[in-house]
Amino acid sequence: MSGNRRMAAGRASAVASRRPVLGALIPFTLIVILPTNKRLLNPSLDKDSQLAQQLLHRWARLHAVRSALGLASFLVFLLAAIWR
Repeated sequence: MSGNRRMAAGRASAVASRRPVLGALIPFTLIVILPTNKRLLNPSLDKDSQLAQQLLHRWARLHAVRSALGLASFLVFLLAAIWR
């Protein structure tokens, strides 16, 4: 296989590997993060309670995961663009 074909194959696989990661962000947000958001926005939640603190820490961890997945997807796309 020539160098150009190998690069094109590598770029195609990099773009293809990015799609599932990027596509997983929406279900992750809706299924995992949204319930925590709803609990945090509940008007009956005491903002100074231990539960509120736990929910905020949980939300921060989940948001970090979502951000890391988005960043990973972007980096794969960027590397694929550089390889061309």
